[in-house]
Amino acid sequence: MNKLLISFALVALISVSGCKKNNLVIDKDPLIPPQYAELVLPTFTAKSYFITSDPATEFKIPVGITNVTNADRTIQFTYTSATAVQGTHYTAPASITIPAGKALDTLRIKGIFANYPSGRKDIVKVKITGGSAPAFVGKDSVNVVLQKYCPVVLNALLGNYARTTELLGTGAYGPYLTSVSSVTPVSTTKGKIVVENIFDYGWGPITFDLDWADPDPNKFTVTVVTQSSGIADGGTIDAPYAGKEVMVRPFSGQSGTFDACDNTITLKMQIGVVGVGYLPSLYTVTMKR
Repeated sequence: MNKLLISFALVALISVSGCKKNNLVIDKDPLIPPQYAELVLPTFTAKSYFITSDPATEFKIPVGITNVTNADRTIQFTYTSATAVQGTHYTAPASITIPAGKALDTLRIKGIFANYPSGRKDIVKVKITGGSAPAFVGKDSVNVVLQKYCPVVLNALLGNYARTTELLGTGAYGPYLTSVSSVTPVSTTKGKIVVENIFDYGWGPITFDLDWADPDPNKFTVTVVTQSSGIADGGTIDAPYAGKEVMVRPFSGQSGTFDACDNTITLKMQIGVVGVGYLPSLYTVTMKR
């Protein structure tokens, strides 16, 4: 009887072990890798999308699935933004299909240039939310920053700016007329402009350096070139300085900017009188057509 009980126990043990082993094979075949959908990006910090007037402009995000099969697979997306409206400010597909035999495709977002005034900036969160494979957590979403961009054409800056205003310390003045009388290319991302009638007192030409090497249009800079002659008589600043030269230089920590879309220019500098010194206040001139 004891021998029979031992035999039955061994049979049961072998049977249970065999069942567990078979279940492991069925539940998780090591030859079939797991399948996840993900955005294929080196980092997931916010991405800048500069919308140009080119109808073909678009922002591309590589999207993939972590294995290859012999069937087409879809990846679905949602887009959320506190300010941008899909169909008004941008268009983007609800899903893309990765063809059989492939693991990678591209999501294309298209900004609508006409609906982006200068200075407008929207953040759109792009997120994988469904489809043929679950999303890879941590690689399923990214923020895209949309804003307008216009290539810099120096000649477009030439001419009159009839709505120029200025601020010296807290003293505001304007509007009045200034003009860009000449432009000079220096490189593909740098140039010079000459501005006349700053201060609205018949001041002569003052030269400024322009730099648009940074692709972000909010970081285009305008820097005054230090100058101590040929601008104006010091009496235009204050009568006691008559007979002395007006001078200008960059104001520490302050750079002007320019907008290649609207052709607006903001100049920042420090003004003074030769032999006397510089005024302590920042002098800002905003030039508009």
